[in-house]
Amino acid sequence: MHEPAHLEGQLGELSSTVTELGDEVARLRAARDRHDENLGQELTSMHAAISQLAGKVADFSAILSQTQAAIGAVRTTTDATHRALNSFVERYGRDQIVANAQAELSRLTTEWVARFAERRRIRALARGLAHALTEDAVTRGLVDTSTIEACSQEQLLLEPTFWLAPAVVAVAAGYSRDTDRAARARGHALTLDQAKATLFFALTCSRQKRQNEAARWMDRYLSGLDPSDLGQEFSVVLDAVAGAELGIEALTYARQAMTRWDREGNARLFTLSPSDSALAHLTRWQPWMLDQGAESSGRFDALRKLCGTQWAEAEQGWQTATAVKGTLDYLQDEYSDSPPTTNGGRGMDIALNHLISQLDPDESRMHEQMGGLHAIIEHQGDTEAATAAFKAAKEPEKVDFQALLERAIFEPRAVHLGYPARLLALHSAMPTLRPAVTALKEQSESLLPEHLTLTVDGWSCQVPTAPTTPESRQQAVSDLRRHLERRTTAAIGSVAPIWPRVFTYFIMAAACAVLALFFDGVAGSLAKVLTVLLLAYAAWGVAHVPFRQHQLRENGARRRTESTAELKKALGQHTRLFQQWRASLTAATHWDDWSPAAGERPNPQPGE
Repeated sequence: MHEPAHLEGQLGELSSTVTELGDEVARLRAARDRHDENLGQELTSMHAAISQLAGKVADFSAILSQTQAAIGAVRTTTDATHRALNSFVERYGRDQIVANAQAELSRLTTEWVARFAERRRIRALARGLAHALTEDAVTRGLVDTSTIEACSQEQLLLEPTFWLAPAVVAVAAGYSRDTDRAARARGHALTLDQAKATLFFALTCSRQKRQNEAARWMDRYLSGLDPSDLGQEFSVVLDAVAGAELGIEALTYARQAMTRWDREGNARLFTLSPSDSALAHLTRWQPWMLDQGAESSGRFDALRKLCGTQWAEAEQGWQTATAVKGTLDYLQDEYSDSPPTTNGGRGMDIALNHLISQLDPDESRMHEQMGGLHAIIEHQGDTEAATAAFKAAKEPEKVDFQALLERAIFEPRAVHLGYPARLLALHSAMPTLRPAVTALKEQSESLLPEHLTLTVDGWSCQVPTAPTTPESRQQAVSDLRRHLERRTTAAIGSVAPIWPRVFTYFIMAAACAVLALFFDGVAGSLAKVLTVLLLAYAAWGVAHVPFRQHQLRENGARRRTESTAELKKALGQHTRLFQQWRASLTAATHWDDWSPAAGERPNPQPGE
């Protein structure tokens, strides 16, 4: 009775629990519905906000694109403005440089006129007094000697420190036969500038046909020169002296002085013992002589390839020999004509005008400043271009005698000297140039080998450098051919079937064939395949021999043709090389029989 009551109580409790759970589910469902409704509203609001934001972003992108375009335009304008501003600043700077240069040039021009105007008149007076027509005018009484003396003495009073002023007084005193005043004026001029005054008196005495006195002044002038700093006037003076315009005696003095300068210059440069003097001369002249030699590039390629390490010494000896002959040929072509005995007085006129017009150091410094300013104005303020142009146009201040001598002989276009002056330079250099050529010839002879070893395709032969006959060269080619034939025959004979390997393949093929009889399926198929392959290998071991021998025979024939052709070409180049080498050395024997302007060239030897 109690159990049903108990069960009813439990069912009641479960029913109430289920009811509570149903209510809770209903409440949760209502909450979910409310949440979904709120979420939908929020999503709708969010979508609307996103759409609105997307519109604003699009508007902002358009504005940004416009801004970027505007910035690009501004940048372009700014760059153009910047370039224009830089160009303006640069142009303005150059204009300022030009303006400053023009102002400085005006100042220097004014100073030049104030300081050196009298020297211009003195130079004009000197040219007039030294002119031949002036002497004729005095002789005929067209000009009074007292007027000449008054003019010259007035210039001396205006420019007492200028060497040409007392020199002009000395010339004027010579017209009036006042030897005392002339001597005193000459002494004063020599005190102010000994070199220029001495040369001026040498030239004016020669102009007045006093050749003995001109020679003495020239000897004095040459004795006072520094060979390492001859001055810009030496070249024009050398032209006048070499043309015998100052007389034969002055020419003799000049030749003696130049020979002495060259000898003393060598002694300073090369402090070797007297027995090594030829080596010293060779060291000096060898670069110039080698420029007269021939180039071997491309002419002896086959010989170079076959003679190996011997080629470097052979090439040096051949080039040395051709340099000896080339030097002799060049000198004979350039200096075998006799110089004219006179140049019509033009050389002396040029030398005298050059000397009178030459600026003194104080004038030269100011003249250089004015020249630099002119260059700046000409190049519109570009200082770098102006400096480069000014330096290129500027004449060298120092003239080294030995450098002038070498260029006058081997680079005549680099110096402004006439043929007589260059011939005089060669005469002065002959005491050092002749032993240098002899030493170069001996050096070439020492490099001449007795034979060259030619190696081609593993075969070598020694070819004598003495003249060989065509038969001996053909014999060398035949020996090479026989050597290559023997090597080819040996290579062909070495090709034969390797019978142990062939028998091994046959035995292995037989074994695989037996196995194929006992096995079926995959194993049997594999055995059959191996049997076929082993039989093919064994057959190829026998059949490939004729093919390989034929290939070796063809390769041997081709190599024999190429190697013999290569040897023939090398032998021909070998013959030409040593023919030219010996002919060049033979031509050098004429060196002792030749002197500048001494006559015709000797007959060439065979092979020259």
